[in-house]
Amino acid sequence: MKMEIVHIGVVDDNDFVHSVPFCPGLNVITGRSSTGKSALIEIVDYCMGSSSFTIPEGKITDCTAWYFIVVKIEESIVVIARSADPKKCFLKKIVSDENLDVESLSLDYFTNANIFPETDFKKELKKYFGENLSIESVDESVTEEMYRRSKKPTPSVRSFASYMFQHQGLVANKHAIFYRFEQREKREQAIEHFKIFMGFVDQKYFILKQELEELKSKQRRLEHQKPKIKEIKDRYISKLETAINEFEAFSGMELGLESLEEVLKAPTLLLDRLLKLEIKTKSGGSNYTKYSQKIDNKLRELEVKYRLEELNFKKIQSSIRSLNEYLDSQEKSFIYSNVDVPRSECPFCGTHNSTIVSSANALSDAIEWLNNELQNSHYMLPSLEKKEKDSADKLCELNTKIQRENKKALILRKYVKDLQRGVQQLELALRAKINVENLLYDFINAQKSNIDQELEGLKLRITDINNQLKGYAVDQKLKRAETVINKTMNEVAKNLDFEDYYKNGTLKFSLESFDLWIEVAADKSKKKVFLRSMGSGANWLSCHIALFLGLLKCFCAYSGKCSLPTLVFFDQPSQVYFPSAVDTGQEFLHKELAGFEKKTDEEADADLEAVRKLYEVLDEFCITTFCETDIMPQIIVTDHADNLTLYNSSAFSGRFEDLVGGRRWRSEKQGFIKETD
Repeated sequence: MKMEIVHIGVVDDNDFVHSVPFCPGLNVITGRSSTGKSALIEIVDYCMGSSSFTIPEGKITDCTAWYFIVVKIEESIVVIARSADPKKCFLKKIVSDENLDVESLSLDYFTNANIFPETDFKKELKKYFGENLSIESVDESVTEEMYRRSKKPTPSVRSFASYMFQHQGLVANKHAIFYRFEQREKREQAIEHFKIFMGFVDQKYFILKQELEELKSKQRRLEHQKPKIKEIKDRYISKLETAINEFEAFSGMELGLESLEEVLKAPTLLLDRLLKLEIKTKSGGSNYTKYSQKIDNKLRELEVKYRLEELNFKKIQSSIRSLNEYLDSQEKSFIYSNVDVPRSECPFCGTHNSTIVSSANALSDAIEWLNNELQNSHYMLPSLEKKEKDSADKLCELNTKIQRENKKALILRKYVKDLQRGVQQLELALRAKINVENLLYDFINAQKSNIDQELEGLKLRITDINNQLKGYAVDQKLKRAETVINKTMNEVAKNLDFEDYYKNGTLKFSLESFDLWIEVAADKSKKKVFLRSMGSGANWLSCHIALFLGLLKCFCAYSGKCSLPTLVFFDQPSQVYFPSAVDTGQEFLHKELAGFEKKTDEEADADLEAVRKLYEVLDEFCITTFCETDIMPQIIVTDHADNLTLYNSSAFSGRFEDLVGGRRWRSEKQGFIKETD
């Protein structure tokens, strides 16, 4: 998003306006310590919705009624202000900057018509930064949202601060790169929201992600149910077989079915046939006898199998007990490992006897075999325990089948008793017929949820969503943006102050983790050196400068869709070389400041050369970026370095004074808050 700051200012309690003007490109505010330079970055942060009041306490906070910034966002001029009371926020759009007189921003200007509560103010402010900030849900998983019991934070103007501000304590920090990243959730938000700010994704993207997650979850549930459907079908086959046999036994009629598997492929055919079937009972039919005999045969067969398996189970248990007893005794037993055989000779003639040696060798082989078997005994126990478990399961299965056959026999006995009590055979046959029909109805209803068809539909929709998500090409876009950042970093790094060890290295930044490192040659390979592992404040400063210029180039290159502002603040970058806290004089004297660090004049001149090159890099970057992207970025630097000679600068006439533009605060009457009559 093309954005530049036009003015930063305050209105004091006496209704006097104190403001600092800015223009596109590189802007420098230079001056001695304690003149309000560092307060500028805090005022901008406060006006952009910071919930923390971090403007340094003192002269500024003692007399200020309103803090304000005038910004140009694309073609809109907007006055953004906050009262000393943080709950009162002001937002007003101006037709054009020509209609703005900064001196008119008096206390009367901040009327109630444009004053908002803090929450509403942030909502109104983000409207100026495009559709990217209108996304209301960034969750990619509904399940995660349910477990968190809250939605993920949505994109906010407050996230811009991490890319806009390099505070005095951050610009050369080796432990931190981004503002507010010491809070883990802020870091995670910045990484997650980057693709949103860059315009790579929209609200539909997250809706598709949520739907995809729901569909995959449903797919997993259905695939988990498929084996259960098989179990249900097998159960119906068993029940239906029993019911049909009972019907044929009670009625004396035969349905003439070949296979129940075939019946269940088209259950409505049998159901229609039964509904039309007129029952005519046949007394003295052989179906009852056949069915009864079938049950008896099945029971005998199952009983035999059960008894055999029971014997097998007991044998396995006995083997386990014996093996455990043996292993316990083995620990207490002495096991021979070899056989010592003395030399055997005839006492009369002295002839050597080899028979005992052969026997000893045979005994030795036997001992070796026994030892191997004993060693393997430990491995037999798990195998036997597994067999015990399998046998127990088989006994349980056989017992279930026996109970099922006994139940069938019980029904037949009840049939006989019913006949003895005078119940008509026709009534019993009708009951059996209704039982078959009910089972068929139940199976048809169970089949209505056709899992295979449902899964096929899910897979088609999942494929469709994946194709739509591929169209966003998020990974490719992030990779291209990362390439722009890394290329720019290494271009500007050539003229920044790195130690010799890192000068031929390659700077790398990951948009996946937001880590920064430099690859250096080490033993014919590349070694990653992260910022935290580098020595020297000059290296840390150069890394920060290179990275933020790389990010700024990326925002300018994607300005048509990107919501992130095309500006950045650097606060006191030269402090790495010259201590700002002791710079209280009317002039910037680099050798005098270097003396506080006990540096020689030559070292002071080398440090001044590094600072001079830094400003040349910043200025050249702005011009180059404008030529390449047609967007002039804005860089605001507050510093105490002054009167630099920029040999290779394209800044207007190439003078440092043109970058300062009158923003020099060194005398008693100069500073952010000027003395008033």
